[in-house]
Amino acid sequence: MTRPAGSRPAALIVGIVQLSVLLALAGGAVWFFTSLDNPKRQVATTISDFRDLCAGRPIPGAAAYVPGSGTHPVAAFGSSQDEMGGIGNPVTFDSGADRAVYGPSDVSTVQLVACAERVEDGPVDGSCAFQGATAPLHRATVEITVYEARTGEQVGEPATVVAGDTRCPFIISYKGSPVVYTTPTPGQFQAVLAPLAGV
Repeated sequence: MTRPAGSRPAALIVGIVQLSVLLALAGGAVWFFTSLDNPKRQVATTISDFRDLCAGRPIPGAAAYVPGSGTHPVAAFGSSQDEMGGIGNPVTFDSGADRAVYGPSDVSTVQLVACAERVEDGPVDGSCAFQGATAPLHRATVEITVYEARTGEQVGEPATVVAGDTRCPFIISYKGSPVVYTTPTPGQFQAVLAPLAGV
């Protein structure tokens, strides 16, 4: 039995191409999974930059956190108020809060980041009207987890609260019929954060 002329080089080329594609895919997968928790930025220039911590990315240039040594400024993020999920906006703390600790204007001092995640939808507790739609407002149960800004390491145990802020969001994202959720009040965040922030 004889082979047609030129079949071996063609098969070799196909094999090399297939191997190259497999190696490229494997390399891409390794890069993707190793970059998931790598820093997105070295330093934060706004409070919103600390949202990276809620996505598992530390900010290596953030202020160092040394437990038990004075106060520990913190940035906090509420959970999304719509059914699409995701990280919410930075928390604006009440005027009575110590602004050097809670959401400080000098972002270079932030040591801790608190992230809220909705864990239970809860019962309907009102409604929110939007242009062309009305959405039921569910009183959500939320888990607040605190991270060290520089390393991304969890600090303490997560705290679970029934979110008490019933204000309607300005805008929502949804598929089908809209649904909205309560978020923790600034006071609820402060109650969870005070022991860790050293206040």
